[in-house]
Amino acid sequence: MEDVWKLEEIETSDREKGNLSINFLRDVELEIEVVLGRGSCTIRELISLERDDVVPLDRSTGEPVDIHLNGRLFAKGEVVVIDDKFSVRILEIVDPKEL
Repeated sequence: MEDVWKLEEIETSDREKGNLSINFLRDVELEIEVVLGRGSCTIRELISLERDDVVPLDRSTGEPVDIHLNGRLFAKGEVVVIDDKFSVRILEIVDPKEL
């Protein structure tokens, strides 16, 4: 466990020098979720769903999707396909002040 960083070491050395870096956070994994749209239904409708049923969503085609990081809205984007896999192109980073 020699690779474990000690908070005391960071606080006393780098903070006092005024050059605290966030580079140690670069490998922290975040959960990304892309929200295509939302809908609602009653329990009756939910339990009656069958294969090939269509569930309507609140978004139109071409409308940006929401991109969440760890459950918080981070950006807006558009769904694209690259090598037969869905991906998302970032269109706008959301200003946290606007949320």
